[in-house]
Amino acid sequence: MSVPRVPCRPVPIRWDTQTVLSATESEMSEIVIIQVEIDLALRNLRAWMKDEKVSKNLATQLDSAFIHKEPFGLVLIIGPWNYPLNLTLVPLVGALAA
Repeated sequence: MSVPRVPCRPVPIRWDTQTVLSATESEMSEIVIIQVEIDLALRNLRAWMKDEKVSKNLATQLDSAFIHKEPFGLVLIIGPWNYPLNLTLVPLVGALAA
């Protein structure tokens, strides 16, 4: 027994009926995430910058041994078109914190 095929017509897209992100949804999906990331970076920046003490061996007993954190240099951030704020500014926060 075969199922009869119903011809399908493409539905035209009407721009006036397309849904657009509401203000609440865009704020929750983009702006709040960026604010949380900035707050996290500001809260932990001192801890991330602090020198890290390491153990000494026989040759360095009289010296001070620590790891001093320094940024590497240039950063390239490429942002997409669909979530431009979220996927561009969140890596920028980390790059500026470095």
